[in-house]
Order: sequence, then structure tokens, then C-alpha cells
Amino acid sequence: MKKLIAILLAAVLVCSALPSAFGVCSFGNTTEQYARSKSPFHVGDDFTGYRQSVIEVLNSYWVPFEAKNCYFSDVRAEAMGIYKAELARIYTLTDVDELVQPGIFGMALNDETAAVCESLDLLSDLNLTKIRNEAGYEVLRAKLLADIGESIEENFSRADYNDYYWDKLQCDYEQAVEEINAAGTYLELVNAQYNWETVFEESDFDAEEIVEFALYEDVPYYSNDSLEAVAEVLLDKLYEQLDKYAAEGYDVETEAIEALLEQFETAAAQAPYVEKIAKAYDTAEAAIAAQLGIQPESRKALTVSVRKKALARLNALYLTYNEADYSESAWYDISDIYDEAWGTIQDAVYADEVDDVFFEQVAKDFAAVKTLVQQLKADKDAAIAALKKYVGNKKYNQTKVKALYAEGVKKIKAATTSAQLEKLCKQYVAAMNKAILTYKISVSKSGKGAVSKSATVKCGANYTVKIVPTAGYKISKIVVDGKKVKLTNAYTFKNVTKAHTIKVTFSK
Repeated sequence: MKKLIAILLAAVLVCSALPSAFGVCSFGNTTEQYARSKSPFHVGDDFTGYRQSVIEVLNSYWVPFEAKNCYFSDVRAEAMGIYKAELARIYTLTDVDELVQPGIFGMALNDETAAVCESLDLLSDLNLTKIRNEAGYEVLRAKLLADIGESIEENFSRADYNDYYWDKLQCDYEQAVEEINAAGTYLELVNAQYNWETVFEESDFDAEEIVEFALYEDVPYYSNDSLEAVAEVLLDKLYEQLDKYAAEGYDVETEAIEALLEQFETAAAQAPYVEKIAKAYDTAEAAIAAQLGIQPESRKALTVSVRKKALARLNALYLTYNEADYSESAWYDISDIYDEAWGTIQDAVYADEVDDVFFEQVAKDFAAVKTLVQQLKADKDAAIAALKKYVGNKKYNQTKVKALYAEGVKKIKAATTSAQLEKLCKQYVAAMNKAILTYKISVSKSGKGAVSKSATVKCGANYTVKIVPTAGYKISKIVVDGKKVKLTNAYTFKNVTKAHTIKVTFSK
């Protein structure tokens, strides 16, 4: 779906040429214009930037119609009406969430704009190589009906299909004709074309692949030969299973087992549609296991349909989160959780691996990633806590600290971005550190020798006084805060919390 393509990637999109029976038009100079429209889009952080990005995406789908001479006037007028209406609607929007939505690869187009782009994409295929005159609309309708009828005639023969699939083919054809005839605009007509033109084409058939992946819906009409091929593949699978049982020591060469195989062949031959053949296979497989006394697997195997539903459920959960609500790193976390869950679903073997408990945990993991609002609150709490550490700490001037704390908390609470918070926190922590108490270490001496200078020391710091007597002299006395201490060449005041004095005496 185009609506799931990220806006930043949408710049490289082109209006894809849908499978068509109507040919291709060369746009002359418009091709160059269209190529220029694929240059990287401007994406801003604000509403205006997002709106410009969405308009650029929309414009890229309008570019083909700028070549007026390539389109019948009614087709171009219809496309212009759709384009201008959406452009006008975009300019009435006032919220980013109305413009874009979270997508698997980033921000994606809003559903309404995506639908308009898809419509312009379809209409762009109706150039003058398909519509050549004033009756172009009816000519197109008639050609589409003729092409579908011709496709059925070429690809389907009554003798090749049973009643079930032939009736299904006829019902689908009648519905297609009704939809095409009911189309009142070019867009409705090309939508009908898109919905039906591939349905009636001959499909490549691979019985092994269909059985392996249970992709029954990929082949809308099974021929009798196709049904037989599926039945043969499933019968081979039953024999393969019997070979495994035999290797494990079970006696599989019994009349009862043979009878169960014959019952499957009969049921498969009588089955009107492929799903019933698959059901007959499941019945036969279970019956054979029961006949051999093999207990069925207690864990239910994960089917293709359950896997698809699980992936769709994961996408639905992921799309409830908006990239704009998170920081870049936080959105990477969201994306990592999504990728991991996606891988788990793809690799799962049993249904209980992707049950409600699994999705509850995924939802918890998503919810645990902080949004910008939640992160801002956490950052504010952390910044306030960093400042509060200084309050009551006797190392700091509490008169200054309390004043700074009150002022800082007020500004922190008013901050609106993490950048502001970081700046405020650094500013007030630095101011708090400057409010640390200091104490004077007074150093004096008598006699001949050298001592360290007096100094002012921060509360809690250490200060070492070096003592070096002159040649021929010695240290005879050291008095610290009025008390004699042991003679030494260096005295250290540790964890200073008050003023100190030291007096050194040198003598011969």
C-alpha cells in the first residue's frame, strides 16, 4: 500500500504503471519534469515542513497531467478536480497528525492523501494512446469489457473445470461486468479495471508451493488437473510421514493404514474445491497417527493464516505510535522492538508463540519507551535531584545553595525541551559548586628553610604543606593548630572542614 511508504522515501516513488491492456504513453518533456520531482523532499520539524512534504508527494502524482497534449480533456479535468480538492483540504488542516501518520519505515502519508495519490496514479495511465476521441469514455468501457471477455475465452475452458469453480468464474465475471457498467467516472472505471483484469488471467500453478504455504487464495480457479495435482502432492506427504513413522519403529504396512490412504484418495477425488482436499488430508493424517497409537502434538502448529493475522496485529499495534512523539533514539528503540517482534512471528513454529501473552509483552515493551513528554519529565526530575544533593550538604554555603535551588527548580519546571534542561542543569550545578565553603590554611616558619605558602582550601579537600630545611639546618618543631606534631618533610591536612594553622621551626 502506498499509504505505508515513508514520506522521506516517497520522493523516489514514481506513479507505477499498473498492469493494463491499454498500452503506454510517452510524455515528452514531462518525463524530465517528473524525474525532477523525485529529488529529496523538504521535511521540517514543524507543521509547515510536514505540510510542504505532503504537498510535494501529492504534486509528484500530478506531474504526468502537466503534459496537456497527452490526455483527453475530460480525463485531465477529472484528475485536476481530485488533485485540487485534496490540495485545498491539506491547506485547511491544522495538526501534524492530520497530515502524516507513523509508518513501518518512518512517517507516512495520511490515508486520505494516500488514496488521492493512488487515484491520480490510476488515472495517469489513461493517456491519449488509450483514449483517442470524444467518445473515449465509452470506448474505454467497451474495451475493458471486451478484454475481460477475451481473457476468459482464451484462458478458461468449461471442460477443464468442475461445477464449483466454473460457477465461481461466472459469478466473478458477472460482478466484474456489473462494476464496469456501473462506473460513472474515469476513476471508477480504472478502479474496476485494476480490480478485475488480473483475476481472469491464466495463473502459474505450483502444487508443491500451494500445499507447502497454504496459499489457496493465490489461485482463484482450480482446474480439474490442478485439483488432482494438489491431491497427489498431499498423498505424497502422507507417504513421507509414513516413512518417518517406519524409521521410528512403527508398523505402517497394515491393511488399516492402506484403507486410510484409500479413503483420502477417494475424498480428495470427490472434493469440489481445494480447501476440502486439505481438510481430507488433515483428517487422514490424524487418523493414521491414531491408528499407530501416536499421541498428537500438544502444541498447535502455526498456520499461514494465523501468521498473517499476527503480522497484521503487530502492524496495527505499531501504527498506534507516532514518531513525532519520540526522540530519534527512542524511536529507534520502538523500531527495534517492532523488528524483533516481526522476526519472532516469521520464525514461530507454534501458535502459542504469537498468542495474546506475546502481544501483551510487545505492547509493554512499546509502552516502556519514553515519549518526549515522559522523557522531559524524567529529565526534569533528574535535574532537580542533581541540584537537591547540594541542599543540606555542610560543605556548601546553605544560604546561597537554597537560593540557587529555588531559582533553578522554578526554571527547570518551566523548561520545554531537553536541550534547555541540559543547559540549566549545567548552569546551576556550576553555580552550586562555586558556593562551596573554603577555609584558610595559614603557614608560617622560623629559622632557615622553605615551606609551602598559605592557601585557601575548599571544604573536604586535602592540602599538603611541604617542609624543606636549608643545608646545615634541620626541622626542630612543627605546631599544628597550637599542638606539636611528629616531625616530617610534608604535613597533609585531610578533609578540611575548618581553618588551620601550621608553624614550622628550623634550627642547626
